[in-house]
Amino acid sequence: MTNKNSNAQFAGHITFLILIAVTILTVLVSLSCARKDLSSPDAGASEARAEEADTAASDTQKDAAATSDEEESWFLVTEFEGDRDYAVFVDTSTVDTIDGAVHSWSKLVFEEDQKDSDGLVYREVRIASAINCEKRTYKYLSSKFYDSLGKMVYMENVAADWSAIPGGTVSEHIANFVCGYQPPKGQNKNP
Repeated sequence: MTNKNSNAQFAGHITFLILIAVTILTVLVSLSCARKDLSSPDAGASEARAEEADTAASDTQKDAAATSDEEESWFLVTEFEGDRDYAVFVDTSTVDTIDGAVHSWSKLVFEEDQKDSDGLVYREVRIASAINCEKRTYKYLSSKFYDSLGKMVYMENVAADWSAIPGGTVSEHIANFVCGYQPPKGQNKNP
């Protein structure tokens, strides 16, 4: 019984920490966007189209590539510099529309190890989310935390409600990418 209470308490702490992290990231993104003008949808769309063209061209060289298929499906959406430097990626092989919402996995990769108040040390967070492109709302479905060696150190399913996508946030950058994403011709959706 104590172990169940402890696990439930730990899960509650992690959920709370994720909400705090999202809030912090929102503030950091707002500050970063003001400095870098990353909130411009036209600039992001141009970068996305250029990157998709580069990705399509590199598909013909898969045999010569030194990366795995999994690494090739992660698309760099944006980078942030500030108190915590990190990059945001979307796994293009997971972008799928289900019941009118675009589902995908994204990841935040930090340049340095992060440590939450419970002592969990991680370098990367992968987040499953659903985005309603028409209503500009989103919700988180699951999160996985990985250490610097790529080992998963924590996982949790998140029962979040639909929320409006705040401007200048990681969620907005992800929404802008997945809502306009079209896989290159001839690419299987889920290889």
